[in-house]
Amino acid sequence: MRYSNFGRALRGVDLTDLAAVSAALQAYEGPRKPHTARQVQQAWMLGKVFHHTPALLRPLRDLMFDRTPFLQMVAGDTNPKEINKQLALIDF
Repeated sequence: MRYSNFGRALRGVDLTDLAAVSAALQAYEGPRKPHTARQVQQAWMLGKVFHHTPALLRPLRDLMFDRTPFLQMVAGDTNPKEINKQLALIDF
């Protein structure tokens, strides 16, 4: 049987033991928090850049994104090792 990450965190835990369930869920959630916080912060920043740039600056913004690797650096496309490291932390 294949378990989800969530299921693996609870595998073997006595579900009637509230402290054990809480500890298992914290172990499941802990490695995900830093990754998720980075993703949320990045989404917020990109949302500000893409959707709240003043109209007069939009051509300059678009030129910068078209002519530089800025967006790829922010999104992590140029650093797959970092992405794989983050995924390894959250995949039991």
